[in-house]
Amino acid sequence: MIENNFTLKEQTFLKLCTPRFTSDDLTMIEKALLFSRRCYAGCFSGAGEPTFTHALAVATIVVNDLNLDAKSVSAALLHNVFVSSNDTFAKELTDTFDEDIIALVNGLTRVIELDTKTISVNADSFRNLVISLAGDLRVVLIKIADQLDIMRKLDPVSDNIKSKFCLQTKYLYAPLAHRLGLYNINSELNTLVIKYLENEAYLDIVNRLESTEDIRETYIRDFIEPIDQVLKSEGFSYKIKGRTKSIFSIWNKTRNKGVSFEEVYDLFAIRIVLDTPPEKEKADCWQVYSLITEKYEPSPERLRDWISVPRKSGYESLHTTVLGPENHWIEVQIRTARMDEIAEKGLAAHWKYKGGSDTGALEKWLADIRDVLEADDMSIGDVLESLQTENVEDEVFVFTPAGDLKRLRKGASLLDFAYNIHSEVGDHCVGGSINGKKVGIRHKLKSGDRIFIETSKTQSPKSDWLNFVVTGRARLRIRTSLNEEISREAENGKEIIKRKLKNWKLDFNNENINLMVKALGYKFGKDLYYDISTGKLDPLKVKAVIIKSMQSAAPEIYPELSITPRQDNQEFKYFGETLLIEENITHVAYKMARCCNPVFGDKIFGFITITEGIKIHRNNCPNAKQLKERYPYRIIAADWHRPEAANAFLATLFISGADDMGIVNRITYIITTEFQMQMNSVRFNSNKGEFHGEVQVYVRNIEHLDILIDNLKKIDGVISVSRSGL
Repeated sequence: MIENNFTLKEQTFLKLCTPRFTSDDLTMIEKALLFSRRCYAGCFSGAGEPTFTHALAVATIVVNDLNLDAKSVSAALLHNVFVSSNDTFAKELTDTFDEDIIALVNGLTRVIELDTKTISVNADSFRNLVISLAGDLRVVLIKIADQLDIMRKLDPVSDNIKSKFCLQTKYLYAPLAHRLGLYNINSELNTLVIKYLENEAYLDIVNRLESTEDIRETYIRDFIEPIDQVLKSEGFSYKIKGRTKSIFSIWNKTRNKGVSFEEVYDLFAIRIVLDTPPEKEKADCWQVYSLITEKYEPSPERLRDWISVPRKSGYESLHTTVLGPENHWIEVQIRTARMDEIAEKGLAAHWKYKGGSDTGALEKWLADIRDVLEADDMSIGDVLESLQTENVEDEVFVFTPAGDLKRLRKGASLLDFAYNIHSEVGDHCVGGSINGKKVGIRHKLKSGDRIFIETSKTQSPKSDWLNFVVTGRARLRIRTSLNEEISREAENGKEIIKRKLKNWKLDFNNENINLMVKALGYKFGKDLYYDISTGKLDPLKVKAVIIKSMQSAAPEIYPELSITPRQDNQEFKYFGETLLIEENITHVAYKMARCCNPVFGDKIFGFITITEGIKIHRNNCPNAKQLKERYPYRIIAADWHRPEAANAFLATLFISGADDMGIVNRITYIITTEFQMQMNSVRFNSNKGEFHGEVQVYVRNIEHLDILIDNLKKIDGVISVSRSGL
């Protein structure tokens, strides 16, 4: 029973639920509706929308598009409670609803909290996100509904926020929707990504579709008419739907295949949905296919039989592309009403027909992804590649010696098949046989092949394997194995150079590491260590770089080091005492040393100069060792003796990374806008896709500086941030 105190929108939602659920279920949903309305009162989303309005929209998607159970609907209404509410509401929630609903809300809360921690595509965030999602599949489905509603309402938000949600959608939620068989949602999500990230192309397609709408409707009507007549004459009960391909599908073909809008050959699509009993489904679909291809010429290479071998998500349909009037290619989809519901509602609808037991393939996929992402040495490129959906229209179906069916991407090699069996089988694969004939690991597979793999304990992954394997699983495993080998060599090389520098009485510190990497043309320290370990780089070259830098830097940074002890002025009387750095020192002339730029909070000492009074250095200043060894009688203890400084301190930061478009703007935005710091100077240069920059900023204290450095390191594309003098 719908209560009178529900608003019109709430009543509409409850009317949508009424025919789908029992009276007990409806009572639970109403209770969740009232609770969420009360909890979200006064709360708004980042786009300025009331949080309750968003929750109601997500629950509507869960009911209408996903066909989930009443507990999932309740969890969708409550999915922001732990994020938006105080502890009182959180406790009341756990006291009011059952364990299943609380578990779903908890899972969604973990995902939402991870979503809000970073504005960039971050490997760790995606890794944690997928691991969190790969539990109860209902959490995955509700989160996809949540993401869809967010994407529909991104127009008023900033470009940074749009970019964040679009990247998450492109690399995680759209592929997940596809794997779950939510093809309509996948299409809408991808189209919304194009709308926000490729707005000019999006608007161009929209305008072209609008301008040709009448022509297309007339064409589809003319195409359908002869099919309609023949199906009626054969006594079929059916519905025919005509539509234009999605904006994303059109954009994808124009972008990836280099064709113009006019050249997209299957711009139109026709769907024939048969009302036929289960025992006649396959026969009727193939009979309709035969009738259509008698009227219109088919393209044999475009036939897709997902009736005989359904997709992993349970999707069943027969697809063909035929040549219609005026030589336009049109895709025709043939399926039954049962198949159509599964195609529209995905895995959730599949549960309806399979009793909830046929989720193994999807769970296995999520588990495989989780195993891959739990590897600590995966790069962001590896992570994103593993999440992207393979083109399921281009697949081959092959068999193990025992007759088990395996589905692989078109173009897959024998080695891809080996990795599909098991990572260890792939690592040690040396070849095999197909249909009784010996073949090598590069051999391309064809549907129907029966494959036997041969292995050897002496075989191990090679870098050139990446040139011919095509499946994400194989590529990730090969990269992982190669990275493990590189990491082992790099650790060995690091120990070698560390021992060498110690013997040469040179410091192994961040400044010298950055100096070695930059001067010798490496991108990362790991690459330098690897070459040392494998003998490609002589450690003496590293020594020469550091010595040369010390010789050129010392006179320039600190002229006193070139003065002989005989010229020392011994008038200062601070030896053995502690100089306290205060706001108003009138009896002592001191200044901060430019070689290390001390900041309030640093460990410091004073050095008595000849002409400039006392200079304050950091204890880890690059000149500290020489000053203390050569002039110990001019060293005085120093410390800060005041509250946090009203004046700012100058600090120099060295920043390097990938030379991506806009990265300098992101760096300066964080410094000047988010941290509201004044910059003294900025210098950036780029070469071969890398940038190196030097930024001088005024900071309040060492904690202020450390927080800034941590935030700069989180920028996507930034490889290292270090302070001068370290």
